[in-house]
Amino acid sequence: MKEKESLVNSLAEALLDVSTRIQSLNGIITNENEKKELRFGSIVFNEIMANPSGIEDFPESEYIELFNRTDSLIVLRNSALFYGGKRYLLPPVSIEAKSYAVLCHQKYKEQWELQGVSVIGVNSFPALLNTGKLLWLEDEKGGLLSWVEYSDSWYKDSNKKGGGFSLECLDPDNLSNDAANWCASSDTKGGTPGAQNSVMKSFPDNREMALLSTNAIAPDTMMICFNKPMSLKPLSDLRNYHIDDSDLSLTKVIPDYPCGKNVKLALSGALNTGETLRLTLTNLSDVSGNKQNKEIKTELFIPDQLAKNDLLFNEILFNPRSGGACYVEISNVSGKSFSCGQLFLSVLKKDGTRSTPVALGKSEKLFSPQIELFFTKNVSAVASQYSCEPSSGVETADFPVLSVEKGTLYLLSDKGVLIDEMVYSDLMHTTSAKDKKGISLEKKAPGLSSLDAGNWSSASYNSGYGTPGLPNQCTEQAENELKPRFWIEKNTISPNNSDNNILQIHYLLTEEGYVVNTRIYDAYGREVFALPLMSGLPAEGVIEWNGKERDGTVCRIGIYIAYVEIHNAKGYLKKYKLPFALTR
Repeated sequence: MKEKESLVNSLAEALLDVSTRIQSLNGIITNENEKKELRFGSIVFNEIMANPSGIEDFPESEYIELFNRTDSLIVLRNSALFYGGKRYLLPPVSIEAKSYAVLCHQKYKEQWELQGVSVIGVNSFPALLNTGKLLWLEDEKGGLLSWVEYSDSWYKDSNKKGGGFSLECLDPDNLSNDAANWCASSDTKGGTPGAQNSVMKSFPDNREMALLSTNAIAPDTMMICFNKPMSLKPLSDLRNYHIDDSDLSLTKVIPDYPCGKNVKLALSGALNTGETLRLTLTNLSDVSGNKQNKEIKTELFIPDQLAKNDLLFNEILFNPRSGGACYVEISNVSGKSFSCGQLFLSVLKKDGTRSTPVALGKSEKLFSPQIELFFTKNVSAVASQYSCEPSSGVETADFPVLSVEKGTLYLLSDKGVLIDEMVYSDLMHTTSAKDKKGISLEKKAPGLSSLDAGNWSSASYNSGYGTPGLPNQCTEQAENELKPRFWIEKNTISPNNSDNNILQIHYLLTEEGYVVNTRIYDAYGREVFALPLMSGLPAEGVIEWNGKERDGTVCRIGIYIAYVEIHNAKGYLKKYKLPFALTR
């Protein structure tokens, strides 16, 4: 009996010792995490196997690889993976400093271990879409650790896109989630789960932050979109937004979570149509930690209501080359500003009825006066084949299929008003080229009727057979000879270069006495400067601009448009759009 009691006591002491050691170990891990505060970017998504079909050297299972960028051990308890907005609870995850953790479905865990790869099995691991979706990771307190919105276009290899290869991050210190920082694995096994990526190299996030668009989504709510993901903390700080000369103030800022690509601004009151609010942004930083180095200024306003002929069809590509995409370019010939969310497109079906109108854009994209925007299913595909600014393109997921022979298009407002319509046909081409693929039809002047086939012409060889988002170049030479002309001989200016620091707009008028109004717009359609109204001009001369904004600061480098409007006492009215570039 005494021997049994002694054995029981010994076992109890041993169990107590084990329990104490476990508690001590837990304490060490907890303290280790406390020493190294977890923040966004401590852990990043580093590799994604979304389409394992055909892989031979590894189990045919999807997986996600995490990388610990810090110099300390990280242990995650009750962390969560979000995929397409759905939450998936993860088991405890331990990642050594500068090391990896591979997540997969629990049912594949044993197969991976037989291959010598250590993985963490997840009972409710999401089914990853081959085409891509938004992923993000949160700690047990709901703190955002990492996100990535992958796409099958990131493979940059049509063969590997078909399956059996993972997507790998080039530089895990670049947190921008830019497509350029990802590509298909170059490892012959199809991926590098739990090891350094085969494509790893330095690729820092150096792109300067800028605004893409500013728009009203309600009279008292504005949205600002950025050209790159921004850090959420400064983006949500009211002190970083300053309204100039207005009784209105900001009451709340709501960043786009988790990506930080835009922010909603709640105003203390409503803006009236046509009323402008000037806003200055300071102390922001991008998602990689690059701090804002100068003030960003923008204007907020309520878009106007669309009326017939405010917007007109200006160019169409209905028979694209291989790898390209159809597009429709629309010109804002009015003096008003609209939201792309107001635009809808419909086509004439074979049975003689109109198709259900599809939304051409989102409300956060502005359509400013006297500019062109092109709408397509794939902006990148268009930009790869034509010289254009991708920012002038609007991606439309439900862009209709266009017949390669003939068709009818209807541009409608969100109120159902018919804004413009056009009938196109392969017979309208004026080019002598036998193969019409990849050649767009351009209107000879934006303000002409879209229904008159005589107002359309094939895009020229010199223009690359298409000018999406840029002024058309097919205007007949006779028009230039018989009517007033405005042109820019040097299409670049450099305000910091004494030899080329002035934009010179040359003009030749048919007679004296014209009135000329000249405004400068940037590539996003924002007016940066308005020259004084000029009246009683001589028949020939030069209009000059020094490359500076209203406040005297030098404009940033980029593409600009000089918009010139002339009229005379006889009622003649003409508008010109002259593109140029500002360099350093």
